[in-house]
Amino acid sequence: MKKITLTIISMIFCAITFAQSVPQGINYQAVARDASGVELTNQTLTIQLSVMSGSSTGSVSWQETHSVTTNDFGLFTAVIGGGISTGGGTSATFDDVDWGSTSHYIKVEMNGVDMGTTQMMSVPYALHAASSSDNHWGQDGSGNIHASNGGNVGIGTSNPIRGKLEIMGNQLCCGGTNGSFNYFLGGSGNQTWNWYSGTDNFDISVYADGRFMGSGIHIFSDERIKNVIGLSNSKKDLSTLLSLEITDYKMKDEAKGNKPYKKVIAQQVMSVYPQAVSLTTEVVPDIYQLSTIDNGYVSLETNLKVGEKVRLILEDETSLFDVISADKNGFKVSTDKSGKVFVYGREVDDFHAVDYESLSMLNVSATQELYRLILSQQQTIESLETEVAEIRTDFDERLKELEGIINTTTLNK
Repeated sequence: MKKITLTIISMIFCAITFAQSVPQGINYQAVARDASGVELTNQTLTIQLSVMSGSSTGSVSWQETHSVTTNDFGLFTAVIGGGISTGGGTSATFDDVDWGSTSHYIKVEMNGVDMGTTQMMSVPYALHAASSSDNHWGQDGSGNIHASNGGNVGIGTSNPIRGKLEIMGNQLCCGGTNGSFNYFLGGSGNQTWNWYSGTDNFDISVYADGRFMGSGIHIFSDERIKNVIGLSNSKKDLSTLLSLEITDYKMKDEAKGNKPYKKVIAQQVMSVYPQAVSLTTEVVPDIYQLSTIDNGYVSLETNLKVGEKVRLILEDETSLFDVISADKNGFKVSTDKSGKVFVYGREVDDFHAVDYESLSMLNVSATQELYRLILSQQQTIESLETEVAEIRTDFDERLKELEGIINTTTLNK
């Protein structure tokens, strides 16, 4: 038999998805040569591929055959997992191969001749993710990822039993280089609130620039985690609540919709109830104009200054850029991009955020004060009604007495 050789070009992982409905396979390419090293061009060959478990001489886990035709260079391609099963392996299908249990090897036979065995290294083991019991993630083809087994998801914990998503741990934010917070601490005596301004970080487990939606929210409020100062002054709370201005507005960022809102404005809240407002770093839509960018220079009149950061929406990305120069006609940022650009706005370090939970509790205290006022007024009304009734009774009695005197006098005449 004429000796032939096989030069393996590649074994490349071909198809893997979180959804197991998509076929799996490994691309296999090789060049067939004769004993003199000359390529076997444009020839039909029978290739048998065997997946060996444990070692190069281990048991056959999967075996299949392919009928291939070499090209002008002796190259042929086969997909391991896409051939005709010989029934000689321990796995009923290629999908059943337990890739995570042990090492695996590929044995290649061409026209009945053993061409050698090669160990499968790390890349093909991505198949393990699609077949093992450890694969708990799926995707819908649109970039959306879900827990395919319907279980809970834990971040920072291996035992998420207290919710569908349980997060243990936090990231310090948003002080230091990310901005500063203004806050209050309760004092002694008359409940005087002391003003502080600093760059402390806060323990943040979840940060989002959008809304949270659900049927409710529970806040840790156990007395044992608090140093209770005393009850709030409900009279002052009512006065504070009456000082808050409820404003009708729409969002400047049209991407957030055009619907009207009826809420507070953080700067106004800061002036009357500052403990409900914090400051952090965010980007505001204070420019919000379409322009062009040429090698990083944006032709748009703004009041941006060197050192500030500006959010640009380019044709292929949305990023925050440093302003490295600015003049009356535009500004330059740290990029070499050119084309159309939408200038969203600058980054500020005094972005106001309102603690609506604090406003809610202020409302509770003020409502309690209103209730006490109503009770007091009701008691006053009841007291006055009783007094009026007594006066009316006394008046009726006096009237009767007077009528009696008048009648007697008339009879005597």
